[in-house]
Amino acid sequence: MLAEDKGIAAALIRQGMVPCTPFGPKHAVSMRLLAIYKNLHCRCPQLSIQSFLKGSLDMQGVRKFMRNSFSILT
Repeated sequence: MLAEDKGIAAALIRQGMVPCTPFGPKHAVSMRLLAIYKNLHCRCPQLSIQSFLKGSLDMQGVRKFMRNSFSILT
């Protein structure tokens, strides 16, 4: 964190991450991942964010219980 950051969320955003909660975030999503979802969703509107995140998290080996942390984004 830098001195001018107003909190953890501001520091994450400056680094290209979007926190799942504004205060005391435990998880964050990269802006690049969100851009990939946007482009895929434009090509295939049936693609839900839940399906995209499940696939992305499975590819990264993230446990199933952590998927709930991303439900705030929907």
